[in-house]
Amino acid sequence: MNRYRWLILRFFFLLLLGVTFAFAEAYEEPVKHATEYSGGLSSLSTWRYHSQNEALWNAKAFDDSQWKNLDISDDENTLMLNADHYYLRTKVILSDSLSQNQLLSLKFENLRSASQLYWDGRKLFDNGVIADAHKNEVEGSVRGIINIPESLSQPGEHIVAIEISNHKYRSLPNEPIVIQIGEYDEFAKKEIWASNIKYFIAGVFLAVSVFNLVFFFSYNRKPAFLFLSIYCLVNIFKVYLVYTVNYTEELSISQYDSSQTLMHTSAYVGNFFMLAFVLLTLSVPRVNIYLISLLAFTVFAYFVEFKGGYLVAIALLSLIVSAIAFWRGRVGAGLSLVGLLGYVLLTLLGNRQWLEYGYFFGILFFIACMTLSFGIQVIRQNNTYREAVLRSSRLENELLKKNIQPHFIMNSLMSLQELLVKKPNEAGDFIDALAAEFSVFSQSAGKKLINIKDELTLCDAHLKIMGWRKNSGFSLQSVGIDGDEKIPPAVFHTLVENGITHGYKRRQHGKFVLTKEIHDFGVRYTFFNDSESLKDNHDGGMGLKYVESRLQESYPERWTMRSFSVNGGWTVEIDIHDKPIRKGSYS
Repeated sequence: MNRYRWLILRFFFLLLLGVTFAFAEAYEEPVKHATEYSGGLSSLSTWRYHSQNEALWNAKAFDDSQWKNLDISDDENTLMLNADHYYLRTKVILSDSLSQNQLLSLKFENLRSASQLYWDGRKLFDNGVIADAHKNEVEGSVRGIINIPESLSQPGEHIVAIEISNHKYRSLPNEPIVIQIGEYDEFAKKEIWASNIKYFIAGVFLAVSVFNLVFFFSYNRKPAFLFLSIYCLVNIFKVYLVYTVNYTEELSISQYDSSQTLMHTSAYVGNFFMLAFVLLTLSVPRVNIYLISLLAFTVFAYFVEFKGGYLVAIALLSLIVSAIAFWRGRVGAGLSLVGLLGYVLLTLLGNRQWLEYGYFFGILFFIACMTLSFGIQVIRQNNTYREAVLRSSRLENELLKKNIQPHFIMNSLMSLQELLVKKPNEAGDFIDALAAEFSVFSQSAGKKLINIKDELTLCDAHLKIMGWRKNSGFSLQSVGIDGDEKIPPAVFHTLVENGITHGYKRRQHGKFVLTKEIHDFGVRYTFFNDSESLKDNHDGGMGLKYVESRLQESYPERWTMRSFSVNGGWTVEIDIHDKPIRKGSYS
């Protein structure tokens, strides 16, 4: 089995490595940005740049051959634009094949902080107020769409000229400038598509968040469900920010920068909850230590602005944790690994601009895989629970039949007959004890939990009956018991019966002590008897199977039971934990 897991892990690793190198190879060649426009949406990336004002600089016939060349698609080149005042010019050739019925438009982004745009020397747009000093400059919008009059959009050669003043934001890092030309309808369609995608993705995140919140309150408050719910809420907020940053018009530059800061922060918060969710889902040992370390690393990375390295580190750690868990055969690790690989690949597609919203589609794929994993786990837990209930019912019936089988009744009646002859005054007490045992049995039959005081009544009645039958004396003492505690029926009664049957074959008197202790993990019940402490004498067969089945039914994955000899007797410890653990019974 491990061999197959190794082959699967190697396949996924090579697939991820191959796709990564394929992306790198595909983008080694420079992107061609055509200045000839024949339809659709085209980026205007190749410009002439100058920092000094010249007469008629925006005229169509102006000679800009002495200006510097600038490719604004290269982020490093935007460092050249770190000036108070500068000018840009580019040539656009409109194809003869263009439809004359379509309205052409220019879309700009990040012309900080104020600008004027000219087409063939004619001013088409004022964005803010250009000035020679900081105090007089008025910042404009971060983006806008400028319609080109039909009279100016005839086929042939045209000049786009832009004047920009940037006194307010000169000391800050430049955001990449984007200028596109296209049909107005195409810009509108793209914005409508983005809006629809925004609502779709946010709706899915909201549904998954509510779904996991319900799971959190329904299934023992498992932190993994809560973390995934919060992770989805963070991504709803991030979807809104991404749409705001990339599509909202009339957005001031200061609002844009604030949105970018929030988006930057949400990336850290979201990835923290993603890795925390993976750690909790896969039940990683010492998870609290890892969560604290992860939180410290996240805070450190945020304040040193280590965003790129942080995101890569979180993705790699998530993949490594899932791969190790898959190798060890953890339930859900396979789907977690597939989901994370899909998330990484789709995010790469999004970052390379091959798939818009690729990052969010990657998250949706990851969440879909984890939801499927949850569904499989819940189905398995429900099946296990049903099996435990059926097993408990069967064993309960077996124990009930054992207490009412002919030889038990005959032995009890013979003991009663003997009491009537030798000790008639005690015969009534014997009948009361026998009636009390059958009464509690009949009342608790079919119940999942009963009060521990009823369980102790059942144990006392059984000890009295067995004492009269064996001409012995048995006592039961409780320590730290309030009486209102809930336990599965006949658990301690079974241990009493098991102890008498296997531990007092050569003794006439016995003592049983039930102690309750509160611990950090939950509650411990210690059941001691002063019997002959031989292990073989305490292998209880069906009795202990019944106890284990009842514990699993009432406290699924939250119990342990140990039985062992001690000085002067035999002890059974039952721990009921507040949180799920790996169940077990050890002797």
